[in-house]
Amino acid sequence: MKRLLIPFLLLFPLSGQALEVRVQPGGFVYAYEVDPARGLYTVVLQNVAVVQKDGGPVTLESLEIQAVNGGQAAQTLTIPAADLDKSAQRLSAMEAQGLLKLYDFHFQTSRYLEGLKIAANRTLSPGSALVVFGKPLLLAGLPSDGLAIVAHGKDAMGKPIDARTTLKVENHQSPNEYVFPLAGT
Repeated sequence: MKRLLIPFLLLFPLSGQALEVRVQPGGFVYAYEVDPARGLYTVVLQNVAVVQKDGGPVTLESLEIQAVNGGQAAQTLTIPAADLDKSAQRLSAMEAQGLLKLYDFHFQTSRYLEGLKIAANRTLSPGSALVVFGKPLLLAGLPSDGLAIVAHGKDAMGKPIDARTTLKVENHQSPNEYVFPLAGT
């Protein structure tokens, strides 16, 4: 009976998927106040990667960027499947041409995607990642709980799989003060 049980269990995929969201630079993002009268700020997410480390393939459905205040999503930007497909195709082609290595100072894939392959479409196989870069956001006020980035996908059986990460939003002030016009010599 024990000999039959182990091969039988291998027929069913494990439910634990290792889907993960990574951001570079990570941990926080700087906000820039663009309209003090209306309380508007901008932030730019440089590199957002959805990584499938191991397990079965996962097909991404969408990526959400949420400004969270008091535990509630105050604003949400949804990146739909069509945009994820375009991003995957673009970065996969760049990787095939060697541009990601050449311009690593800009894309920084060696820092947060070491050992992973760039996916050519929304279906992430184990050891692959889909990268979305340069997403600007206009925020109505600074989110007290930061930005939540949520990836929504489905495994091969159609079961929903989500991954999430959070970034702190900092209203960075320069330590330097500038007085204009500058006096020349």
